[in-house]
Amino acid sequence: MKWVSLNRQKLIVKIFSSFLVIIVLFSGFSLLSVHLFSNVVQNEIIQYNRLMLKNTSERYQTHFDRIKTLLFDIYTNEATVAFNRQMMKKEEAG
Repeated sequence: MKWVSLNRQKLIVKIFSSFLVIIVLFSGFSLLSVHLFSNVVQNEIIQYNRLMLKNTSERYQTHFDRIKTLLFDIYTNEATVAFNRQMMKKEEAG
């Protein structure tokens, strides 16, 4: 009888320790995968943000170039120059 209860206790301890080993292995695998994937995701987020900043700066540069071109066209427009001359004459006469 003592031998059966001793074997039963050994079996329970063996099953419990096996269960704990499996839990530790799965936990370790989960933590490792989370750590690796979080680094990969973080790098992808950084790369995406840099790309978005680059695109935004290029679009602003294009926008400023267009504004510069429009202002130069207005500045050199003959009608604008003539209007400016009229205003200058009024100021000199006034």
